[in-house]
Amino acid sequence: MAQPPVYVINLDRRPDRLTTITRDLDRLDLSFGYVSAVDVHDLSAADRISTLSFKNLDEGVADGMRGEWRPTAGRSVAVAALDDERGAQARAHGAAMTGAVECRYYGRDFTADEMALLRAMIATDTQPNRATLSREFCRRIGWLKPDGGLKDMMARVTMLAMHRDGVIALPPPKGRRNPPRPIVFGPDTEPPLFPAPTTLDEVRPPEMRTVVRQTREGKLWNEFIARYHYLGYKTLVGAQMRYAVHDRN
Repeated sequence: MAQPPVYVINLDRRPDRLTTITRDLDRLDLSFGYVSAVDVHDLSAADRISTLSFKNLDEGVADGMRGEWRPTAGRSVAVAALDDERGAQARAHGAAMTGAVECRYYGRDFTADEMALLRAMIATDTQPNRATLSREFCRRIGWLKPDGGLKDMMARVTMLAMHRDGVIALPPPKGRRNPPRPIVFGPDTEPPLFPAPTTLDEVRPPEMRTVVRQTREGKLWNEFIARYHYLGYKTLVGAQMRYAVHDRN
């Protein structure tokens, strides 16, 4: 089985990440091509659509990817349709936000004007709940996803981190959340009794499967992460894809 092409997509300003993934791929004896990543915060709405339609990819990289990852016809039109009137209003509000950077959370800089707006929204007499506050804040500063939708879930996580750091004081939560159930480790995620493979040839061909939530494999994925990942298992934020890699056995 021929080795499919491998591409590393990385921001040029993060050479530390490139060093880490290069070391890991070298350990697996895998060669790769490099694609310079684009920070969506640096793009206009039109540029976001162009990027999603693969028009800005290096031609050699695009040729290598077309066989495995072909955008469907009309993709740009669909993305443009999602960039609705609310998105246009949000961008107009966001364009007016200027000033020095006050803080940085999860890779985004927040200006003094944006933080003053957030504190003013929290201090209003009506005191909106946290979900409403995050959506309105996104609209007011133009914080959007590449498809033009509001990035409100990321805003909630960010505002909670700001609250814990004492940067802002959020209103108390109005709903009651049940604590997550602890993950119980079962025999399927026990360390193997046989020696771990040391070369890729010992496990070829690997098979990559999409992991679906609430399935047996989805629960195993959570268990493996909780058991072996150095950060443990935490609820992930936003849209996501999960994969499990199986060896030939």
